[in-house]
Amino acid sequence: MVLNLTYILLTFTVSTSLFIRSKKLVLWATVITTASALLQGIINLESLLAILLLFFLSYTYFAYSNLSKLVKTLLFLIIILLISGFLIHVIPGFSNSLVIDKVRLSPLSCPFSMYLNFDKTIAALVIYITSGLSMLEKPLDKKSVLYTTFYLSLCTGFVSILGISTGYIKFEPKLPDILPIWVLNNLLFVCMAEEVIFRGFVQTHLKNFLNEKTNVQTIHITITSLIFGLAHFKGGILYIILASICGWFYGYTYERTNRILCAMLVHFGLNLIHLTLFTYPVLCAA
Repeated sequence: MVLNLTYILLTFTVSTSLFIRSKKLVLWATVITTASALLQGIINLESLLAILLLFFLSYTYFAYSNLSKLVKTLLFLIIILLISGFLIHVIPGFSNSLVIDKVRLSPLSCPFSMYLNFDKTIAALVIYITSGLSMLEKPLDKKSVLYTTFYLSLCTGFVSILGISTGYIKFEPKLPDILPIWVLNNLLFVCMAEEVIFRGFVQTHLKNFLNEKTNVQTIHITITSLIFGLAHFKGGILYIILASICGWFYGYTYERTNRILCAMLVHFGLNLIHLTLFTYPVLCAA
């Protein structure tokens, strides 16, 4: 399929944010992408106001270090609530593009549909810019590559065994025709958005808050993983459990490497293995 201008710009903006340390460039790319989305009807004035509100709240949260703890906590909770609306697609005014509609990728798989979700990607970009994560992200080095490979291997092995043993997935290797658009969407829109929001924002700020309250070193990773799992509630209880376990591995990758890209690669790597080697999205009951 051919991407329209807005999604080409979104691809450029996300890629730029990950690999180029220029806050101005990423900010202007985001502004131009948002303007294109408005002109092409992917967003309307109502959703534009929601984006601007998130930007204002997030900028206030990160830019003003002298805010009281109460104000910071309230702002954090409001931002989480607003971001949740973007993540589960309840903010009005977005018209995300449906690019795959109820396609069976293999004989035993349930039908699969896929949207290019502008809403949660633009929300992640807002957080990425205002938090300074776009400037803090460091290039991959040997140590971070080793950690990424290690946690991807552990996550894949553990979750695959659990998924097969519970009947959620079944071994069914394939190379589907949708692979190119799926890779672009999953890596740059899904994994980037979810890792920026859950690891870069929620996990980081839970860590800062909980360090003052408890000596349990990984409690922030565990809590973030559970929130991440609950965000996948539409898939049912088993999917929530599996997503929570996956979220723990992504969170630990981020904790060890301090790189969003590393958490993204573990997340994407697992999803790619799921797509190509197992029933995707799930094993369909006969």
